[in-house]
Amino acid sequence: MRRRTIVGISAVFVAALATSAYAVDSLPLPVGSGSAQCSVSWQAPGITFTPQTPVQGATGPSVAYTDVTGTLNLDATPTDVIDDPAKLASAVTLTLNATGGFTFSDAQGRKVEASAPQGPLPTGTTTYLVKSPASPDGVRIPVYSYGLPSTFSPSITSLLPVPALTVTMAGLRADFTPELISTLNSTFGAGTAKSGDSLGVCAGMFSTG
Repeated sequence: MRRRTIVGISAVFVAALATSAYAVDSLPLPVGSGSAQCSVSWQAPGITFTPQTPVQGATGPSVAYTDVTGTLNLDATPTDVIDDPAKLASAVTLTLNATGGFTFSDAQGRKVEASAPQGPLPTGTTTYLVKSPASPDGVRIPVYSYGLPSTFSPSITSLLPVPALTVTMAGLRADFTPELISTLNSTFGAGTAKSGDSLGVCAGMFSTG
């Protein structure tokens, strides 16, 4: 009986410690690992899409992103949302940097190269360093924007010594921005890209720590 009492008290103590230690309005946590990939559906006559890194095993055009870093913000007390997936999802946002990118090119040697993506999740706009004939040294511009993905599922994997979270994402439609459309059209010719065009659909997984 005494052992059960001690175990019970210990569990309550750990829960109370976690609650008191992280009862904050916003808790920023470093993203320690992650990767993402996009299945690319956009095509235009005479334009070739080349990823820096393709997705291993993909059956169609794709691009992979690695070395993900950034910050996960948890706008809730962890113990309040650990058992409520909907509340947890609404409380989590991320700002991310990654390695990876792609090139659009044509037979005349004209290129638009996009690399070093930076952007938020679950919604927002991702910027890239974009090199083109008009900006050969590169300029950072918005490349695609997106609403909520079909899946955005954070989970709290531990509370102590600091909260640890993993986020899975899928079904994110990456729509071309006006800035990218303008760059493609000025490089390859009017009508190459238009409003409503989409790079494709993206997925990823990210972990703090």
